[in-house]
This record gives sequence, structure tokens and C-alpha cells, in this order.
Amino acid sequence: DGYFLEGEKNFASRKYSEGVNKVNEAIRLADSNPVYKLMLAINVYEMLIANKQISSENRFSLLRQAADNIISAKRNHYNKNRCDAVLSLIYFEMGRNDEAERIKKEVLGGDPVNISYRLSLTMHYTEANDLNSAKDQLEAVLGTNYNAMNVWSVAAYYYERTNNIEEAKKYCHKILAADPQNRYAAEFLIRHK
Repeated sequence: DGYFLEGEKNFASRKYSEGVNKVNEAIRLADSNPVYKLMLAINVYEMLIANKQISSENRFSLLRQAADNIISAKRNHYNKNRCDAVLSLIYFEMGRNDEAERIKKEVLGGDPVNISYRLSLTMHYTEANDLNSAKDQLEAVLGTNYNAMNVWSVAAYYYERTNNIEEAKKYCHKILAADPQNRYAAEFLIRHK
């Protein structure tokens, strides 16, 4: 557990290489622990989403390792749906869209609300310029009336990308009401006075 917790701290501090090394050591010492494998895959996925400068060769290698960890974790993880949700996002990043879409249908069939997953899908589809699919996922989340910073942030980003500036402003105001120091929302509102 010590290696895992240290690795998680490293990921939180954006010391990604150290985080990967520490969590890999935890997995080596406790290979049957599915939580370590799932969390490593999630952290690697989030790191790659945040850092587009990583070479495509390294990116693909890390995604493949993350997918392998998910597949291994799924064997004895208590939440197989969560494992599949992360696996589908990884497959989207790898360009394995048919597999990712098939898994997505299974995940949403098992948990149609799944706000966190739908927000990740919204971001993926927005980045891929598949704005109709992004809209479907975002509307499913907004239809739940779930109000939280992550929902507002994704909504603001989606509406900015679709040039619906008034909707984006609405969500930026919500973000700033909860987090007055939020740079994205503040800078967006300055640019669109």
C-alpha cells in the first residue's frame, strides 16, 4: 500500500514518471490487487489527455499497458462496469473506435446515468470534433440536474467549441461562483465581454 499511496501522491503532484514507477512497484508486489491496476490505468489515461506533447510511440505504448492493466483488473475487480468504462476511453484514444463504441453501449446499458463516464465521453467526442455525439452525452448529464464543477467545466468547454458563447458564459459564471480563482472561466469571460 505504501508504494501505491506514494504513487498516487506523485500523480496528484504531476510527477507522472515517479507515479507510474511507484504504482508499478505496488502491482509487482501485489499482482492480484485490481484496484492498483485500475487506478494506474486511470492515472495514465488522464496524464495522456492532459499532455498531448508525448510522442505517439510512447503514447501508444502507455495506452496499451493501461488497457492490459484494465483487462487484468477486470477479472477480480468488484466494479466491472467501471473497468469497462475506462477501457473504452483508452480504446478511443488508441483509435480502436469500433471496440470502444461496443464497450460504451454495454457500460451505459449497465448504468445509464454514469455521469463521470458521460462527461469523459463528451470531452472525447468534442476533441474528436464529433459534436453530435458530444451533445448527446452532455445533454444526458444535464438532464439529471446534477450540479457540480466538473459538469459546468465540460459544458463550458463544449459550448465554447460549438461557438455557443452565451451558454458557455452561463457555465463560466457558475464555475467562478464556486471557484473565483478559476483561470479558464475568468479568461473566457474576459475574452467574451
